[in-house]
Amino acid sequence: METIVIQDTDQDILEVLYAALELEGFKVYALPETDRDFLQLIDKARPHVVLLDFRFSGEDCIGVCRDIKARYPHLPVLALSSNSNI
Repeated sequence: METIVIQDTDQDILEVLYAALELEGFKVYALPETDRDFLQLIDKARPHVVLLDFRFSGEDCIGVCRDIKARYPHLPVLALSSNSNI
């Protein structure tokens, strides 16, 4: 079973992504914020991909992505947004 870590500040989007991916057979970890435990979750879950909410702050998203890539250079990270104004 493949594992996905999702972060999104919009609880509704987070729940929809979680449900859709879980229905497709993925093991899903969902977080409403990126905090200091985010990298610890990645250490523990060993996901196949990470989905980040770009909208929570483009700069924060870039920083978190850099932190992930520094530790896991081959882990795919996707920045997502449902906002058309970015």
